[in-house]
Amino acid sequence: MPRFRYRAIDPLGATVSGALEAPDGSAAVDSLRGRGLLPVAVKPGGAGSRLWSVLSTDITPRDALRDRDRVAFTRALATLIGAGLPLDRALEILRDLGDRRAGRAVAARLLDAVRGGSGLAAAMDGDAAAFPPLYRGMVRAGEAGAMLDATLGRLADAEEGAAARRGALRAAMIYPAFLLVSAMGSVAVLLIYVVPAFEPLLAEAGVEPPVSTRIVIAAGRTVADGWPAMLAAAGTLWVAWRVARLRPAVRLAAARTVLRLPLIGAIAAKLETARLVRMLGELLTSGVALPAALRLARAATGDAAFRAELDRVTPEVEAGRGLARPLAEGAVAAPLALQLIRVGEESGRLAPMLLKAGEILDAEAQGQIDRLLAILTPTLTLVMGGLIALIVSSILFALFSINELAL
Repeated sequence: MPRFRYRAIDPLGATVSGALEAPDGSAAVDSLRGRGLLPVAVKPGGAGSRLWSVLSTDITPRDALRDRDRVAFTRALATLIGAGLPLDRALEILRDLGDRRAGRAVAARLLDAVRGGSGLAAAMDGDAAAFPPLYRGMVRAGEAGAMLDATLGRLADAEEGAAARRGALRAAMIYPAFLLVSAMGSVAVLLIYVVPAFEPLLAEAGVEPPVSTRIVIAAGRTVADGWPAMLAAAGTLWVAWRVARLRPAVRLAAARTVLRLPLIGAIAAKLETARLVRMLGELLTSGVALPAALRLARAATGDAAFRAELDRVTPEVEAGRGLARPLAEGAVAAPLALQLIRVGEESGRLAPMLLKAGEILDAEAQGQIDRLLAILTPTLTLVMGGLIALIVSSILFALFSINELAL
């Protein structure tokens, strides 16, 4: 019987993975649902497919909504429901008149489930590739509190804000990345094509080139002859890392190492803390209890160090210790967030303070990123320019040696 590997969400919101045997993929999904699990990914478990699943971990599934599609779908659905349309009619309009094909396909699947008697959140549970656990948890809370349109509106606002922040970061990284690639390309051309052309000339002249010239020639010979091996080694290291990061211990160690790095660690902690407190704030505003919100946030968090922290904190919160004290005992969350959470708990306004903490931390992290990029760009320019100047000057010194010998 074929073997399938799966990732799923358990009733507590935790991510689980494993393998099972089933006649086909549909039977595997049915088996997982029968065990009370919500399938996220089910793939054949053979060796070749196993390697592909390792290499394609971060590839968007074929039936997943992209961020911009989900934002547009959520905003349109919130508007239609807020205008007083029944859920099935709103989904029917999105299925027939939606702007994006992916959104129309998702609306059609949700409409079939809703007309079959499911609620919106339950219908989204069957379309887990399109809607992440946090999204579905907020929709479920909005349905329970009879405020689905307001919840969808907050979801759209949150996803638009997250998309805007990611877009701003990508835009800020374009110039440094272009500069680095261009400079490395220039150095590679000099080492592979220009430097070797002068080696026969120096040999014929019988000139002993300077030390710097010999170093540059040796580097050019190494790059020209060894680039296939270098490329293969880089690919092997990349595959080895993708395999190693499947181990929870490796992911956790890597995440904690990043948080301990100077400057970069502080920025990463602020960004991930901002994302976490914003998720919690949105969930609490939608009526989700704090322990359940922590489990949903844990399932939606990509950072292994923060997932481990939430695993530690959630039982403490359930025991009545609040949120600020257990978080303060760890070394993961940004200190500013801890102070604002404590103020929110003391004033009885935890959800607004969580959202405010997310805004402040995002602004601080963005300021630090802007300053880092402002320093990085001229630093890259100086370093790569100096490297190119070193290669060119080494060649010129050798040519001057030939001229002196001729004179």
